[in-house]
Amino acid sequence: MQIDSEIETARKILGKTVAHLPDGELKKVINQFDHLTDLWMEDYERSIFDGKTLNDIVRT
Repeated sequence: MQIDSEIETARKILGKTVAHLPDGELKKVINQFDHLTDLWMEDYERSIFDGKTLNDIVRT
């Protein structure tokens, strides 16, 4: 039921902006944002940890 919770939370936060989107489309948007934030965080980590991510540092 986590998916339902994500969709409900997104609808509460975004309100009328996403009112026209069916749940399936909104879930796709949520997944795209999750993917982008993961990429941005990895890029940021690499910029401050000499080209390594936190996962790289923890594994070594």
